[in-house]
Amino acid sequence: MSVLRGRVLVPILLFTFLAAFIGPPSCPAEKSSERLIIRGMCCQECGDRVKDVISRQPGVDSVAVNAKSGCAEVFGETAALRDSSIGSAVRQAGFRIVAQTAP
Repeated sequence: MSVLRGRVLVPILLFTFLAAFIGPPSCPAEKSSERLIIRGMCCQECGDRVKDVISRQPGVDSVAVNAKSGCAEVFGETAALRDSSIGSAVRQAGFRIVAQTAP
């Protein structure tokens, strides 16, 4: 009986130790996309600048910018897209977001 108890007890203790050491599993962040209407872009160089500024923001996974239409499609963590840091970064680059919608 004690041999069986040892075979069951050791894995349980090991699992408990590892769970306490590693911590609970984290849930992946919720992802979404947003369409931004940006004013002030007049050429592809402007579009590249806006893309670079937005892609540097935390939580942003990808950005596609069309300078001709003045649109940017941003994909990333939902909380990051709703944060004002993207708007602030775009303003600091010399452009202005006039609308933000889900595609």
